[in-house]
Amino acid sequence: MVFPLVIGLLLVVGFVGLILPLFRSSGVVRAEITGETPAVARVGEQTPLDLAIDNTGDALIRPICLLAHFDRAVEVASVVFQGLDRVGFRDGRACGGQLSGGEPINVRVVVVPRATGVVAITLAAGRGAQPIGPVVHRSMTVGP
Repeated sequence: MVFPLVIGLLLVVGFVGLILPLFRSSGVVRAEITGETPAVARVGEQTPLDLAIDNTGDALIRPICLLAHFDRAVEVASVVFQGLDRVGFRDGRACGGQLSGGEPINVRVVVVPRATGVVAITLAAGRGAQPIGPVVHRSMTVGP
């Protein structure tokens, strides 16, 4: 009689301790951008930026967004989260799904530079339009 009670108690404690925090939406909301951007690109050619967003906080981030700004003419051709979820890029951001605490997600951004020169790229993770982590600055030299 005591054994089933102990097993039941362990299951409840396990659920509360392991599963319930995954659904928590309160806590520290913070995420960081990592990854590399190519140093060189060509006008009119698709150039991939392979990035990741790492939820460094403990709260669920929904929606998780990539905020991006380019100081020269650059078209964002596509943004794909986790290799599956193709989303649009509008108003300087692309949003895709949610991100649990401590979880990273891969983001591939394909850009097409439209003018020669050095393009300054500003990237940040966001919840909607609100930045939730440090801003990352990169540059890319665009040739003819």
